[in-house]
Amino acid sequence: MPTPTSMRLNDELKAQLQDLADRESESVSAVAQRLLEEGVRMAGHPGVVFRSGPAGRRAGLAGGPDVAEVIGFLKGLHAKGEAAERETARSLRLPERLVRVAVDYCAEFTTDIDREIEGREREAAQARERWERQQQLLA
Repeated sequence: MPTPTSMRLNDELKAQLQDLADRESESVSAVAQRLLEEGVRMAGHPGVVFRSGPAGRRAGLAGGPDVAEVIGFLKGLHAKGEAAERETARSLRLPERLVRVAVDYCAEFTTDIDREIEGREREAAQARERWERQQQLLA
């Protein structure tokens, strides 16, 4: 359960936070909570950023794909350990360092990444089924 916390914000930052909350149709508290949580996660995992998309906010690699995309690819490999990291880096054209960043982030926030991977798999299955139905209609 959240506990009240008092913070002093300068007027400009407070106005920017209010504008963001208005644009996202959320409360200032909810936006501030999300930004603080993401900031703490990014501080603990340099190279991780957060982005918005149709499915909501998600962790990604700075200048690269989403963490869930990297981890989903890595989990699908037969290779294990460092060989899997190297193969993932080569296949996704990423520095091995960024693959390790994704692995480290996933190790700490496994539930979040697993949920995102499951959502991606569900969306892919739905798209595949929709395509198959379209093909039947067009046959």
